[in-house]
Amino acid sequence: MLTSEMIDSVTQRQITAQDQWGSFTFTNVSRKANVEYRNRTIQGTDGNYVVSVGVVRMKYLPIITSITSRATATIHMDDLITIDGVDHRILKLCRAKSLHQTYFIEVYIA
Repeated sequence: MLTSEMIDSVTQRQITAQDQWGSFTFTNVSRKANVEYRNRTIQGTDGNYVVSVGVVRMKYLPIITSITSRATATIHMDDLITIDGVDHRILKLCRAKSLHQTYFIEVYIA
């Protein structure tokens, strides 16, 4: 995916901590992306099939499983993607390769 194809601006709401009641605190990070709205049936991380309303393609970010001592340039399944003021839950994260042999990340959103 070329940088010129990333014409949309999204906000990744990164989880920074979890309090004693299970609520998350977030940090907002602005990212350039390519947003494609199209309903798709995908298999989620729990194995169930769910409907995704769109896919967000961004420059490659390492997928992490623990939020302790995380860097800004990472992504976690519990992060939120904000597009035009609407928060979208992440259903699936995929690492993909473009025709130009560069890696990017596909984020399927609810």
